[in-house]
Amino acid sequence: MELNWDEINLIIKEKSSKSSYMVKPEEMEPENLAVIQFLINEVYRFPDKQKTVTDSGAQLRKYLTGKYNELDGESIERLVHRFCFLNR
Repeated sequence: MELNWDEINLIIKEKSSKSSYMVKPEEMEPENLAVIQFLINEVYRFPDKQKTVTDSGAQLRKYLTGKYNELDGESIERLVHRFCFLNR
């Protein structure tokens, strides 16, 4: 299956507030969630063994940047904020 990275980046940005926090996955429309579910699963599986939330965010940011170079920086930041900073 070919991923449409423009669509993925757009969904992440559209489902974010002005303060750049993404809505919770359970608050997303099913069709949008289906498109980015693989990223959400990836983030949830990411090992969080850091002592501080800042370290955890830095590690997740580095991981996503290295693995998904098609994901733009703003999308990565929104994922990090939603799943690192808001979930702690």
